[in-house]
Amino acid sequence: MVSGASKLAYWSSHYFVDFLYHYLVANIARYSIHYLKINVPDIEHVFLAFSLANPIFVYAISFAFDTDAKASVLVRILYFAFGGVAPIAV
Repeated sequence: MVSGASKLAYWSSHYFVDFLYHYLVANIARYSIHYLKINVPDIEHVFLAFSLANPIFVYAISFAFDTDAKASVLVRILYFAFGGVAPIAV
């Protein structure tokens, strides 16, 4: 943590920056979907929900581990399982 900053200010600022980063990438994907004229209903809501929820998910997972590397590996495995394997299984 930054010296002199409260925990609320520290985590709120990190969440805001992470949200902005996710939302920027989501907007690029959204504009690409509209540019390519792919029919995806309500994609804006999906990207907004992902941008809001994903930083909280990553923070919650990272608190369970001692090092960032272990948490990063688990998050990548979960992303692969839920984003790559689960859609194929469904």
